[in-house]
Amino acid sequence: ISVLITAFAERRIKASAESQDRDGGQIQVTNEALTLGGLGMVFGVLPVVMANRYVNISGFSHYGLPASLAAAVFVAAVIELISIARVRTVVLYAVIAFAALSHFGIAKNALTEETALQNFWRQVSWRVPALRSGTTLMIRYPLPGMGDDGGFALMEAPNVIYFPEARDDIPIHYPISALALNGETLPKILEGTQVIDSGYRSHTYTFDYSNVLILSQPTLNSCVHIIDGGNPLVSEYDPLEVSLAAHQSKIENVIVDAEPVTPPAYIFGEEKERGWCHYFQSADLAAQTGDWEQVAALGDEADALSLSPEDRVEWLPFLKGYAITGDAETLKQLAKRVIGERSIRLQACEMLRGIEEPLGDDVKQVV
Repeated sequence: ISVLITAFAERRIKASAESQDRDGGQIQVTNEALTLGGLGMVFGVLPVVMANRYVNISGFSHYGLPASLAAAVFVAAVIELISIARVRTVVLYAVIAFAALSHFGIAKNALTEETALQNFWRQVSWRVPALRSGTTLMIRYPLPGMGDDGGFALMEAPNVIYFPEARDDIPIHYPISALALNGETLPKILEGTQVIDSGYRSHTYTFDYSNVLILSQPTLNSCVHIIDGGNPLVSEYDPLEVSLAAHQSKIENVIVDAEPVTPPAYIFGEEKERGWCHYFQSADLAAQTGDWEQVAALGDEADALSLSPEDRVEWLPFLKGYAITGDAETLKQLAKRVIGERSIRLQACEMLRGIEEPLGDDVKQVV
């Protein structure tokens, strides 16, 4: 829209100037456009700043919309100040070209983020049949900037998926709250005592830092990891905040003996072909229930389909499953895939040495 306004304004400035005297009319119209556009930008941004908000030039900031229209008039006037007609035309076309490329990039990024968001919550639905009311989710999305808005637009997805019942009361209290796991929320998670009641417009929620569940997807090629504080699965790609907060995550907030939920397709899209992450999420859920035979069976099925993770830490539930079920040969082969990364090797050793079930001699040799 701003590009079209820029081109239109530039033409109008030129037409107005041509209709007036050549000795001053063009300069007057251009100066008026400069003044109007400049003041429009200042007074378009000033209320935003006074309201303790900011305009994010590189993001999808709706606060910049009023100022962008004024900026289009201002840019058109600046272009009109160029005295050489050919140069003026080239500059105008260059502005339009750069704007078109920018909008293409924004659209592409928006599609990538939307797909990542749908994939994230689809995986959560595979791993988490139900969530306990009162849980505070600490979420780490795979793309920079996703969810970094103070909590808004984070908690809507889990509430729609796990508590979809229609509500007539206003304000609506969300059973599940959610925040981005970052440097701002980390100290409160580590302290683990604060309970904060808050709200926004038509809904209220409770941030309970003593009852958090951490959800992390380190990269787009990783699966979503539902962190068990007693035996955390921390990827080499996870940021430091996840490593430090992992032991505070309460896996008991995941209700395992419930009917699995299905995210609504009109929001999260149709379910795509199930790949490695479906096997990982199913195995991780089976591990939480102690069904190690199922974990090993899922590992065999994934191997038969030649499925494997991009993030090697996702082998760990299968390692434990093969160890407990006594499949020493498969355990040995699988161990070779994870020992290359020190952090994963340490997690694997700690996990296997912590197994309470009696292990066979051949398994003990591998462990």
